[in-house]
Amino acid sequence: MAKSPDEMLASMIANFPEKTGKSLDEWIKLARATKLAKHGQIVTHLKSEHSLGHGYANLVAQHVLQGGQPAAEGDGLVTAQYAGAKAALRPIYDALIAAVEKFGGDVEVSPKKT
Repeated sequence: MAKSPDEMLASMIANFPEKTGKSLDEWIKLARATKLAKHGQIVTHLKSEHSLGHGYANLVAQHVLQGGQPAAEGDGLVTAQYAGAKAALRPIYDALIAAVEKFGGDVEVSPKKT
């Protein structure tokens, strides 16, 4: 039977040392030391400088950036986006987010500048 996404993720994390020579925590520490701030930059660095496979590099980048933007900052980005002339559009955004959040706990709202 096929594994669930959570089971596949747990398996990948458990296999980090065997497949990459370091634990996920070690890779996170190494990636944070680069001071790179964008997902793609971290992935590219890990692939080019450490020959990490894309899936593993992607997972490390996700963990490095996870929680990197506090909710308050994300809320500030949304507030700024719908300030001034765009203020009338905010109720549409709020309704859309409320509908999307009903999809389930695996859906994450993460406002970004881009």
